[in-house]
Amino acid sequence: MTMAWYVPVLLYIVLIHTIYPWFRKAKLIHAKDIPFTTLFVLHYMFAALYAWIAVVLFGSIKFNTLTWFIIGVGAANGFASYCHWRADQISVSLGAIFGFMDDVIAISLGFIILNETKYLGTGISVGLALCASTTVLLAISNYYKKKTGEKHIAPRFFLYVLAYTGIWGIATFLMKYWAVGEVPITTFAVSWYSGAFTMALVIFIINKLRELDAERENAVIPIKKTLAMTSVAGAFICGAIFLGYWAYQLAPLTVVKPILFVAGLVPPMLVGIFLFKEKSQYKGIENILLAQAVVGALFLAFSFSS
Repeated sequence: MTMAWYVPVLLYIVLIHTIYPWFRKAKLIHAKDIPFTTLFVLHYMFAALYAWIAVVLFGSIKFNTLTWFIIGVGAANGFASYCHWRADQISVSLGAIFGFMDDVIAISLGFIILNETKYLGTGISVGLALCASTTVLLAISNYYKKKTGEKHIAPRFFLYVLAYTGIWGIATFLMKYWAVGEVPITTFAVSWYSGAFTMALVIFIINKLRELDAERENAVIPIKKTLAMTSVAGAFICGAIFLGYWAYQLAPLTVVKPILFVAGLVPPMLVGIFLFKEKSQYKGIENILLAQAVVGALFLAFSFSS
């Protein structure tokens, strides 16, 4: 294993875990003059378009049983992303903390199926324990806020988190499994985002049918603004799949994933707390639990073997 694996990992951290969370919520999730599902479907349309362009320029694609399976997993990823967007509408910072569960699933599958147990150490165990206890205690605190009539996080937030962490945990493992199996990156990307776009399109159509049933009228959509925002967002996530796949080809899942875990927790949490002023939703011991989550993430990030 060479030091080259740091390159895609660092790029992934800056672009996907720092800039993209801000861009998604600031420009897409809370865009008042553009329907949510319109932004969502265009976001994945551009990601699929960029992937197809990459196929034309740099590779080829052969449809077989595995390709169709990747398309299916990509479709599941599309639904997970929809749940993630909905959760981030409620709280970016809390979503980053609870999102650790997909990493637990991915790392566990790497230990069991890919025989990467040699990378398991005390640091990973301690980190997972700290993060797990943080999520449990924050959920309990939120429950008591609800019982006492205080401002709290809506219960649907936890359903969204449960959905996207479960799907992404399995999907991340499959990405590593296919990287080990040397499935070409262009084949993977175009299959993955074609599936995700298909799911986004289904969600869009269902939403539009509901609007028709409710006899709702849509405002005029600013086309140039919408296309500009979603094309940039699509570039972010299409780049993410290439960077992630590249990293998983260069290093074991249990080396890369812990580092991406801390990057997926800390920067988005800070973006939510400071840029979107979510600090007010945390009180007393909850602030200590936020610090505990960061400590747990750091244990994970610095516990890998190279």
